[in-house]
Amino acid sequence: MRVATLLLPGALLLSVASTARAQDDGSPWHLQIEALTDVPLDVGGRVLLEGPLRLRLSSSLGVLPGPYVDVINDFTVAIGAYNQQTADLIASSLTSSLVWRTHLGWRPFPRAGFVFDVGYGFVSLGGGVKSSAAIAAAAGKSASSKPGGPTYDVASTLQMIDADVGWEWKLLADHLVLEASLGFAGTVAASTSATPQGGSTRVRDAFGAEASAYLDNLYTSYVFTPVVTLALGYRFF
Repeated sequence: MRVATLLLPGALLLSVASTARAQDDGSPWHLQIEALTDVPLDVGGRVLLEGPLRLRLSSSLGVLPGPYVDVINDFTVAIGAYNQQTADLIASSLTSSLVWRTHLGWRPFPRAGFVFDVGYGFVSLGGGVKSSAAIAAAAGKSASSKPGGPTYDVASTLQMIDADVGWEWKLLADHLVLEASLGFAGTVAASTSATPQGGSTRVRDAFGAEASAYLDNLYTSYVFTPVVTLALGYRFF
């Protein structure tokens, strides 16, 4: 009886500690939806699922705003990577966009908000380039057609990889989630088509092919950028 009396408090303490730890850790599964911006890549929304070992899977969908294109162009022109004519060519080629990004991540510490992600991005871009003169000026060549010539429908797809580190804060009983992170993204592949409007001629098609090759080279050579991510979301569980 004396031994049982001595062991009972210890057993109760172990039980309480185990219960408290389970309540504190909770379920390993968490689901949240966020509004976010990845400057200078996109503005959109993201769904994030966290599972055992605090491994994370997320997917986002957004658009590339015009001001973000200006940020990329201004930075690249400032460091001398390409000229202003090329910046204007890129801007006119990106009047519509769709950006899809998916990431695998890890939150290594149970009671800290440090997060690490690596991911893949698929970017679809579209727009119009006014005349082969604009293409030639950007490439530093002599235009072989008159200004005011045909408009080209330009469609590009970019494949990007990226990595970032950041921190998330949980508020309002862990339902409101804020996240800020800093990373780097680069283009690993690009495919562009430039199709003249209103029919085609051999000269126009030649300039369309030149525009496609020139833009693909620009994207894979120079679209490498730091990325700042800000997100605000709601955690359902």
